[in-house]
Amino acid sequence: MSRRRRLRLASVVACAAAVAVSAVGVGWSSAGSSVVNASRRVPAPRSAPDGALGSFTALGSGLNNVVYALALRGDDTLYVGGEFTAASGGGANSLNRIAAWDDTWIPLGTGAGNGVNNLVSALAVRGDDTLYIGGLFDAAAGQPAGSLSKIGAWDDTWVRLGSGLNDWVRALEVSRDDTVYVGGHFTAATGGAANSLNRIAAWDDTWIPLGGGLNNIARSLAVREDDTLYVGGQFTAQYGGAGNSLRHVGAWDDTWMPLGSAASNGLDSSASAVAVFRDDTAMFGGGFSASTSGTALNRIAGWRAGWAPFVAASGNGLNSTVDAIVTDDTRGLVYVGGWFDKAVGGTAGSLRYVTAWDAGIRAWIPLTVAGGANGVSVASVGGLPNVVALALDDSVLYLGGNFTTAGGVAGFGNIARWTWDPPQGSNAATAMQGTSVQVSGEGLVGIPGTGAVTVGAQPVSYARDDSAHLTLDIPLSLAAGTHAIQVNAAGGWGDIGTVQVTLTPVDPPAPTPAAAPLDVHAVAGDASAVVSWTEPATAGSYPIGFYQATSTPAGGTCLVAAPATQCTVSGLRNGVAYAFTVRALTGAGWGVVSDPSNAVTPSAPTRPSILISGTRDSADSRVVVVRGSTVGLVGDEVTAWTRSGQAPFVEGTVPRIVAEDGNFTWSRRARRSLDVFFAHGMTRSNVVSIPAPAAPRVWHAPEHVVSR
Repeated sequence: MSRRRRLRLASVVACAAAVAVSAVGVGWSSAGSSVVNASRRVPAPRSAPDGALGSFTALGSGLNNVVYALALRGDDTLYVGGEFTAASGGGANSLNRIAAWDDTWIPLGTGAGNGVNNLVSALAVRGDDTLYIGGLFDAAAGQPAGSLSKIGAWDDTWVRLGSGLNDWVRALEVSRDDTVYVGGHFTAATGGAANSLNRIAAWDDTWIPLGGGLNNIARSLAVREDDTLYVGGQFTAQYGGAGNSLRHVGAWDDTWMPLGSAASNGLDSSASAVAVFRDDTAMFGGGFSASTSGTALNRIAGWRAGWAPFVAASGNGLNSTVDAIVTDDTRGLVYVGGWFDKAVGGTAGSLRYVTAWDAGIRAWIPLTVAGGANGVSVASVGGLPNVVALALDDSVLYLGGNFTTAGGVAGFGNIARWTWDPPQGSNAATAMQGTSVQVSGEGLVGIPGTGAVTVGAQPVSYARDDSAHLTLDIPLSLAAGTHAIQVNAAGGWGDIGTVQVTLTPVDPPAPTPAAAPLDVHAVAGDASAVVSWTEPATAGSYPIGFYQATSTPAGGTCLVAAPATQCTVSGLRNGVAYAFTVRALTGAGWGVVSDPSNAVTPSAPTRPSILISGTRDSADSRVVVVRGSTVGLVGDEVTAWTRSGQAPFVEGTVPRIVAEDGNFTWSRRARRSLDVFFAHGMTRSNVVSIPAPAAPRVWHAPEHVVSR
């Protein structure tokens, strides 16, 4: 087998703190589209909506200490690793740090020799159902020290992987060709050459380095369909490489590659979870707040040729560390666990340490039970609850960490199972064939892009408005009558009420006009002003077609087609102060008028200047007169020349007294050319024509331009 083949990577099976059992191409603005399987899982509906989205159930009595890793086998057996030594309330050392759940707790090994002798922090399952285990242990329970150095395999008996590794294993990943990838604190195989396996390696019947490895801890691993391996952790560079060349994240494809430009690659702090979607987006979670290039990310972000934040209505990201990510590609759901308790900008306690991102509506969904409680917590005062491990079986989510309460109910020992309720609602809508109708309900989470809504068993097209509302298109082919509405969401198929389809128009509700445009601002020009604004908070019943800006005092308006949010109001008077209001036009008519803008005063622009200067004998203290023949001269210092049609210009005189030293200067502004001469009495100098310049210029009159 070639080295390239041995290092081939595949879709995520499991990783230390983020066990991704399926890859998803979720995108950032929609859930994508997917054809829904014809089989329908339709649990009995509740009698009335109660705000619940699902329920938590315990796995037996739970476990007596923290759960750090989860992995699912093909037959739905769940493997669990952590610090526990028994089921809660069970016999001492009956489950030493590793166990299986299949409707009951099953030890790995028998009697006192079950499990391992120290922490388990990473699990992964190979295609033949062999379980790989990593952590801080150095032996199976009851076995000689060093028999399983930080890593081993379970296949109905314990299997060594060479001589093991010399330090903590934090992450595991298995490829389609059964190569095992390992990340953690280690620097070499046990007894091997120093720094031969720096924090990351591959196992394929022998230990294989990945380049020179990394200069600090590798905490999470995931792989793209083209075999690119993504790694997150506390490292900042390749081992022995240039500083800050791999800031906490990187990619391996026969060589190490930064995520971002060399100068500003990666993230500003550690990445502890990673998963890869079917559209090749790599999703990272951790303690970071931004990319090193300055993009705000807040503990969770996607990478695909650039960093993309998770932006919801209130802000982007979560308020504390993300330690686990697992995805559902069919439904566009991203499950996240960690230390957070809300989204950035959200309400404290609204997302208690576990949540689902619904990419179809770009919103964080709390895991809420009947009565309104969500997520997990600990019963002890001052406890530090968290969720650090996730695994997904279809739409059933397993979560592990440090918690004793789930959905507000006690009795959970650090592990729980979340099951979504099917959609429900009590709609009794009426709509005409070929029109649309909005319906509401609970459990409208993770609805695929197509084929997931039926009216009278006929699939219909629809839009997802938010987590509780859908807009359905009623086909022209749907017969008149009352039809059931069914929706396929994360909890399966559910009934959300009925729609009465009519053949004749029904009286629609009164249309709602648009709200007022916001943040209106004006900038003055020459007899004009540029007015800008932001779109209204709501467009009402119809899309916005046009905006109109109007001045106060009256004198000018402008009209511009949406989505433009700026136009120029002309015909204003210079020197007059104006304010402006804006309104939007929709199918419901003109909307609400905005608040006035700031007041601005239009004015003419400054014109170029002509500076005239000259000298005369100091003995001559008589008046100097300058005359010109053009119209449109402006300036505060002098009286303008005038002329009517082709008639001779009317000479105005403006005296300028020569200083004692015989010097004088005089500036004028003109739109066109200026004819200049000097006179004394009836005696005139030569006439000089000075064109209006693009910039100020100086004309020097000759000495003795007037006679005595």
